Amino acid sequence: MSNVIQLPQPILMPALDVPVDEVAAFVNHQWHLTYDAYLPRILTSQRKPPVFARQLAAKSSPGWVMVQANEIIGYADRVANCIDNLWVHDTYKRRGIGSRLMDILLDSMREQGMHSAQAGCESFNQPAINFFRSHHWSLLEDTQTQLHQGVRIGVKVFSLKLYKSQDNLPTAQQKQTLI
Repeated sequence: MSNVIQLPQPILMPALDVPVDEVAAFVNHQWHLTYDAYLPRILTSQRKPPVFARQLAAKSSPGWVMVQANEIIGYADRVANCIDNLWVHDTYKRRGIGSRLMDILLDSMREQGMHSAQAGCESFNQPAINFFRSHHWSLLEDTQTQLHQGVRIGVKVFSLKLYKSQDNLPTAQQKQTLI
């Protein structure tokens, strides 16, 4: 007899199938875990679940939610060919959740005939930088932007060529040159 407890498998579902307030609460929590230590309180105090709920409800392209045991553990969405949000609960990072969410967004871009994808993150967000690099995204731009009067932060913009099939994926040597 085994003492291993079997956890339910994560379920990927359209964000439209989950109440927007629940998704907004998840995104709000993840956003604050990432940004509160780096941004001034004047900026972070304005970010509350209703703000995220309005933003999510206004999306022209619906996002995707990863759920396990009735808990949201990941969320991703895009605007055109740009990944706009990609959040994974800290407990579930490095388990393929972010990769699955990203893959479904990239597949939808391919289906719409897009040839490349973009994503961005702040220079202080090393986990996001590592994630994109580990998935062979190329650094397109490393610059600064002004968020608020007197508040500038570094931002990185990544790009990924979208291949139509497994037949024309880059070789391992080509992938190394992308990093």
